[in-house]
Amino acid sequence: MEPEIQAELKKLSKLQQFKNAEESVLLKQAEKNVTLRKLVEEGNFISQEEKKLAKSLFDGFLKTHEFESLSDLNTLSMLIFNMVVLGRIQVSLNECSTKDGGAYIPDKLIKSMHEVETRIDELKIKLGIDRKDQQEDEMTALQLLKRRFAEHIQLNRNEFSIAVPFKCPSCQHEDVKMVLLRRRVADFEALDNPHFAGRFWMNEEAIKLVKSGVLTKEQYAKIFSTSIYFVDYCLAHEGKILGNQKTEEKVSVNFMKDVNLQIVKRDTKTYTLRLTRNGSAVDISGWYVYFTVKTDFNDADSSALLSKNVLMPSNAESEAGIGYLTLSSSETNLSVGTYFYDIKFVDTGYRETFARGQLSIVPSIRAN
Repeated sequence: MEPEIQAELKKLSKLQQFKNAEESVLLKQAEKNVTLRKLVEEGNFISQEEKKLAKSLFDGFLKTHEFESLSDLNTLSMLIFNMVVLGRIQVSLNECSTKDGGAYIPDKLIKSMHEVETRIDELKIKLGIDRKDQQEDEMTALQLLKRRFAEHIQLNRNEFSIAVPFKCPSCQHEDVKMVLLRRRVADFEALDNPHFAGRFWMNEEAIKLVKSGVLTKEQYAKIFSTSIYFVDYCLAHEGKILGNQKTEEKVSVNFMKDVNLQIVKRDTKTYTLRLTRNGSAVDISGWYVYFTVKTDFNDADSSALLSKNVLMPSNAESEAGIGYLTLSSSETNLSVGTYFYDIKFVDTGYRETFARGQLSIVPSIRAN
């Protein structure tokens, strides 16, 4: 195994989202990451636009095709480079003109274009993605779909519903209720599952709307993918089906946003943050915004590359849930590369991770 892939594999294994992933899934992801990094950094691209195009093409092929080996990924990298070069040649052809406005296309440029087109066709055939006579077998397609679903589950285990023991405070009847586990950076957040009352597939607020006539039984059944008979059962057993206890004051009701950020090295950057709950703005006057950047999620806070705390002022914007995070030129003067960040809102007795993801520091075209 190549040293770069070994290093990437070790890095991925430390990330929380890959904690329970199988080694084969980690290896495949490591190979993709290393191949893409080499393509972008060593592809002899002449502009950031070409690098972005190469990355977009790479991601697009991975979504629509399955590449089983590192050799296939390397071939894909060569294909994408030639596709970008072809686009560069076509731009040059469009710019060719004489002083009187007539078109003049050098033979050398046309020859180069044909050679690149030939290489692209050959590489596509080698990868098996351009065979007009290829008919995909239904069983092969099903197996491919199953494999992609398995990989998706491994990489996106962010929420689980589990049944936990529960004793009714009124009648002491022992039963179970459904709890939604939502993944955080280092742990899970336990919420009463909003689609269950105890262990029953029932939403209390929606049942109240049925009783008041706002929703019909048919509408409720369609929304919650159940039957009208079960709606009748819920109405007939009102008061007997134990509802979940309200826990809004203890946990966040908003989903954390996974957002990847990109900043040009040494640029000054300002981000606008808006905090709402149940569609209403949250007054963040006097709150703090914590912004932290680390090389790895598991690094200690003392090892953070950037740690910034910003006090939200008491003004109309803060009352409307709007805050600002400004990063100075010195704070974004990090080495070019990809890091991990999160943004937290912190108040007395309250702490919520608002956003997290990857932070990419990219080089500036002009140094000063």
